[in-house]
Amino acid sequence: MALKLGSDDKAEVIFESINATGEKLRNCDLVRNFLMIGKDRATQERLFNSYWRHIEEATKDEDSLEQFVEHF
Repeated sequence: MALKLGSDDKAEVIFESINATGEKLRNCDLVRNFLMIGKDRATQERLFNSYWRHIEEATKDEDSLEQFVEHF
């Protein structure tokens, strides 16, 4: 789900929009979303493809990704 985030958006509104599925967000989801808040879509895509996607691929599974984020 893509969000258009403006500088005036409040954290609660952003969180509710991201978590509209009702699923509990993992710590790694929260960190990724925090890093992307306030960035335009093109920047979000660049950051995701340049950094976050490689971290996800290197960790192989959700538990490893969660552990990586917690230790980092």
